[in-house]
Amino acid sequence: MVTGNFSQGLPNSNEGRKSNIFVTCLSCPYKGQKRQVPEGMNPAAFFNDMIQKGWQWELDYSRATNAEIIKWVGQELMSRAIRAVKEGRPVTFNGQTYRSFDELQKLEDAIVVSNAMVTLGSDDEKGVVIVARGEDQKTSSN
Repeated sequence: MVTGNFSQGLPNSNEGRKSNIFVTCLSCPYKGQKRQVPEGMNPAAFFNDMIQKGWQWELDYSRATNAEIIKWVGQELMSRAIRAVKEGRPVTFNGQTYRSFDELQKLEDAIVVSNAMVTLGSDDEKGVVIVARGEDQKTSSN
């Protein structure tokens, strides 16, 4: 397991290189603890492990490099979408709602076609909202 024991798997020690990304577990035995993500950690494996354990997370990208943001943010958004669908919550993007694993490929395609920067609008009991930003954002009038 990538996350292992949260307090040991993402150590606060000076051993090993760390990224500039910090994760706080919101629903796990280590709730509220903030850990620095080790450099080189695979984001897909990390988020998959969090989803399998049923843990919620919050990431702090405020000190992250552009390369780290590119590597982690897209994977985090899709992982939040996967977790929402798994929990029976809808995912919304550009006025469209996605409710099944089969529809998540359509979501990913819609994000790419939007040609916009996307961010997390919200992730709560009502579902996940992914927001498109930027001057190339297409609005839905259909």
